[in-house]
Amino acid sequence: MSTSTPQNDAKTVANRTIVQAAVLAFVVLLSIVAWLAFDFILLLFASILFGVLIHGVSRWLCSKTALSYKLSMGVFFVLLLLGLGGGGWLVAPSVAEQADALSDSLPEAVERLRERAEQLPWANELLQQRERLEDSLPDGSSAFSVVTKVMGSIVGALSSFAIAFAIGICLAINPQIYVRGLLKLIPLGYRPRAAEVLDESGSTLRAWLLAKLLEMLLIGVLTTLGLWLLGIELALVLGLIAGLLSFIPNIVRCWR
Repeated sequence: MSTSTPQNDAKTVANRTIVQAAVLAFVVLLSIVAWLAFDFILLLFASILFGVLIHGVSRWLCSKTALSYKLSMGVFFVLLLLGLGGGGWLVAPSVAEQADALSDSLPEAVERLRERAEQLPWANELLQQRERLEDSLPDGSSAFSVVTKVMGSIVGALSSFAIAFAIGICLAINPQIYVRGLLKLIPLGYRPRAAEVLDESGSTLRAWLLAKLLEMLLIGVLTTLGLWLLGIELALVLGLIAGLLSFIPNIVRCWR
C-alpha cells in the first residue's frame, strides 16, 4: 500500500512541470525552424505534388495498358510534352499578343487609378508621402531596386519550379524506397498503422490534386468565355492568369 507524502507530491508536480516546459520549448523551436525554412517546406511540398501527379498518372497508364511502370512514365512525359507543345503552338501567339496589350494598358490603368486616388484626402496624403520618400532616395535607386526584385522573383520561381519537378521525378521513379526509409524512423509497433496512414494520405493527395487541376481548368475556361462574351479584348490572357492563380488562392510572401 503506497502512501502519498508531500515530498512525493512535490516531485510529481516538478516532473510534470518539466515535461510541459520541454514540450512547449520543442513546439516553439519547431515553429521557429518551420518559419526559417518556409521556402524549403514549400519546395518540398511542390516536389511531393509533382511526384504524386507523375506517379498517379503513370500507375493509371500501367493498369490500363500492358506497359511497365517506367514505360508508362515515359509515355506520360511524351504526352505531356506533346500537349504543352501543341497547346503552346495553338494559343501562344494569341497569349503573347494579349500579354503585350495588357502590359501596354496597365500604365494607363494605374494612371487613372492614381487620378481617382488623388480625389480622396487620405489617399492623396499617402501618395505625397510616397513621393517624398522617393525624392529622398538617390536617382534611379528605387526603380533599380524594384526591377532587381522582380527579376530575382521570376528567376527564383523558375529555378524552384525546375528543382521541384526534378525532385518529383526522382520521387515518382521508385516511391517505395522513400516510404520504407520514412517508416524506419517510426517505432516498430506503429509501422503498420503508419504505412496505412501514408497510403491513405497519398490517395487523398492524388484526389485533391486532380480536383484542383480540374478546378483550374474550369476557372480558366469559364473566365475566358465570360470575358469574351462581355467583349473584353484580353479575355484569353486574363482567363489564363485566373486559372493559374486559382491553384493557391492566397499567397503571403515578403520580398527579401
